[in-house]
Amino acid sequence: MRLQARKMKGGIKSKNSAVRKMVVKTVTRRILKPLRHVEALEAVRSGLLPQELNILIERGYARAELVRLVGPRSTIERKLSGSIRLDLQESDRLARLSRIIAKAEAVFGNAEKARHWMERPSSRLPRGESPLSLLDTDGGTQVVTERLLQIEHGIFA
Repeated sequence: MRLQARKMKGGIKSKNSAVRKMVVKTVTRRILKPLRHVEALEAVRSGLLPQELNILIERGYARAELVRLVGPRSTIERKLSGSIRLDLQESDRLARLSRIIAKAEAVFGNAEKARHWMERPSSRLPRGESPLSLLDTDGGTQVVTERLLQIEHGIFA
């Protein structure tokens, strides 16, 4: 009987320590997560390099569409050729665009499927537009984010 109690206590103890470790990891992630947001905020405020747009272009997105979403074509093209930092608004748009594309890649499992979804018109979006075309406004970004969350959680309506 005593041996069984020890085994049970040992099982409970090891189970509790596993739970404790999981709680510590979760709390640590929650504490550290805002730091990443602060770092992103500072990067946007100091101005992103326009070459960061090339990362999205290399993933297969149309250059003209991405440039349109970030700012005036002539301004962005000039900054791309001269390595001039984007201003606050342009940097914010590029960061928002990158964040949504990263979320789509996480939801769909790879960059190609995400790009296909982002560029394809959808009857489930306002006026049957593509998710990418909606990213020119904060409201459109919220619609796309909500749609990605619905897909991620299996809500297809």
